[in-house]
Amino acid sequence: MRKIRNIAIIVGVGLLCLLITYVYLCDYLPTWNCRRTDINIQTGKARDSRYIGFVRTSVNVYDTPLSLALTGGAVVATTGRAWWPVNTFSPPSMRYSPHHFFHGALHQTFTADMIFRGLKASPEKKDSMAREILTIWQTTTNYTPAEAVLSRWYKAIDNRELEPPGGDAGIPSPHP
Repeated sequence: MRKIRNIAIIVGVGLLCLLITYVYLCDYLPTWNCRRTDINIQTGKARDSRYIGFVRTSVNVYDTPLSLALTGGAVVATTGRAWWPVNTFSPPSMRYSPHHFFHGALHQTFTADMIFRGLKASPEKKDSMAREILTIWQTTTNYTPAEAVLSRWYKAIDNRELEPPGGDAGIPSPHP
């Protein structure tokens, strides 16, 4: 009887150790072999990093349409970290690609670029619009609330709710 109890304790402790190891590795294993994209919510720049064996092997920081639209430097609406993860792509066998707080932020930068071109926005207007998006990202620490602002700007292309600088921007109206 005592032998069975000892075996049960050993098996239970072993399973507990495996569970703790699994939970620990789920946090750190994605950087064993993955590619990760981050966004700087103060400047709008993006960063691609490659990890092999928990070590970052390459980093590429590049401009996005929002960072190119900023003319006056970084937007610092709140204190806190500047770089936030957007995507983590692990090997297909791991099937690990978490949904991050800024998962759609890169898409929003390219949507903003389409809106800039649709409104034929001046550099000052682009700067103002980019600052609004970056401020929303910083104050909410999420990309979702900025969707409403982008949607309003997108509708402005057809409805002319926002007057582009210089009056008529030459955008054909679908309404005669």
